Amino acid sequence: QRTHLEAEIIEADGAALTDLADRSGMARLIYWSMVLSVSLIGFLIAYVMWSNRRGRYLANRAAAEAYNRQAALFESDFNAVVLINPSGGIEILNGAAEKLFGYPKTALMRRDISLIADLAPGEGAFLDRLGLTPEGLAQPLRTHVKARTADGGTVPVEVALGIMQQADGAHIVASF
Repeated sequence: QRTHLEAEIIEADGAALTDLADRSGMARLIYWSMVLSVSLIGFLIAYVMWSNRRGRYLANRAAAEAYNRQAALFESDFNAVVLINPSGGIEILNGAAEKLFGYPKTALMRRDISLIADLAPGEGAFLDRLGLTPEGLAQPLRTHVKARTADGGTVPVEVALGIMQQADGAHIVASF
């Protein structure tokens, strides 16, 4: 009987060991599956963040390059170009405008356009006096305009006007 009992114990121990081996194998499989899942999620998050930053970088770089090209065109134009805000103030002007009017850029910034040219004489809102309608400017080309220079002289000019829509309203691009 002892041998039969010993055989049963050995068989039960073997089954228990097999069951224990199966459980620890399953535990290892679950552990490594979780490690793999967390690593994969971390990689995906890092990839999405990198992709987003790369996209912003490329968009900023493209915008900077476009700005530099436009600034180069603006500054190298031999025509005097002035950007006027909706209230009639000078926003920006190029080097040719500095030469034509004799004022440094800083002296004309935020000053009324009437300092250098009467583009919209009269009373009322600047854009109304200029003749801006929903269809555009009533008279986009102004001939026989007298531009005033820093030394008090006048220069006869023709002015081509264009509209540039901005968030704060219609800005006027004047090319002398």
